[in-house]
Amino acid sequence: IIFSNIIVNKIKEIKDRKEVYYSYINQTISGYSSIKGSKLENYIIKEFKHRNHQYILKKHEFNKLIVCGNLINEFLDMILNIFPIMIGGIYLYNKTIAVSTIITYTYLTGYIFDPIKNISDINTKFKDMKISFIRILEVMGKKNNNNHTLLKKINKIEFKNIHFFYIDAKPVLKNMNLVINDMDKIMIIGKNGSGKSSIMKLLIGFYKQNKGEILFDGINTSNYNENTIRDNILYLKEKEMLLNDSILNNITLKRKISNNLLNKVINICDLKDLINRKSLNHIINEDGSNISGGEKQKIILARSLLLNKKILILDEATNQIDLYKERKILKNILKTYSDRTIIFISHRQSNQDLFQRILKVEKGYVHE
Repeated sequence: IIFSNIIVNKIKEIKDRKEVYYSYINQTISGYSSIKGSKLENYIIKEFKHRNHQYILKKHEFNKLIVCGNLINEFLDMILNIFPIMIGGIYLYNKTIAVSTIITYTYLTGYIFDPIKNISDINTKFKDMKISFIRILEVMGKKNNNNHTLLKKINKIEFKNIHFFYIDAKPVLKNMNLVINDMDKIMIIGKNGSGKSSIMKLLIGFYKQNKGEILFDGINTSNYNENTIRDNILYLKEKEMLLNDSILNNITLKRKISNNLLNKVINICDLKDLINRKSLNHIINEDGSNISGGEKQKIILARSLLLNKKILILDEATNQIDLYKERKILKNILKTYSDRTIIFISHRQSNQDLFQRILKVEKGYVHE
């Protein structure tokens, strides 16, 4: 009763924190491949630690309040229980002192050790939360693999005799051979399900080929540290993760970005209209439900360009943008980042004239 109003307020605070916390976890899990493909693990882990810390603080404050309330209640209860015994002891002092002592001792020990047990239970719960937290960090890729060879730059990518198929399924890629050189501008076309995306997912390690090898400058990719591969390669697919945060923070990931650089990617990705209508501080709902699919892709593309990777893979990453604006954005990217390797994957047949090389994936084979 004494703490009822405070407890209600604390419960509201915890529920608010919990909603934000679990919403973020849900976004992170659903966008796991996006995080790995864009190498956003460090940012996501930093944000997770912050939100986890805020949530735990509120839980800890609440638990301390509950323990204090329990201590007071039990103390008052103890007084009420001991009082009759004390009165009875006064009247029967000469005859029942031993019984009174035992009764008093029983009550005292019960009320002393029960709160201690509560504190111990809370400590156990925090240990459990800590273990869960560590596990999430491990899954998100905080721990590197055992390969320590660092990859500073990729000048040549080779796919040699690649065979790839899913379990109990027809081959996706058959004896594929392909060379991608530094600064190549490549468009990969083909029907949905033809294996276009599988080629790039093999490249970044999402999939493992059944036969053949992939080489970076003549060295098998398995010899390289996985994180250093993603330091060089950015892979964007059709549906990527947006944060329940401002447009600005979704683009910059809360990093300090100069106005010139920010305006540069805004212009490249044709985001001016959206920002003029809503402002950079406009909050995007979970999974971008309050903006269009094309606007989501533009924001994600702008964010990706700021990551400054040497190899940019766009896997249907602009397919929700109308054809005219898609072409405009592609022209901007190809002109501005002419020193990068750019691979554009699409089921659309348009924009082939913008690229140096056209690869067609059909029935498991790659034709140029």
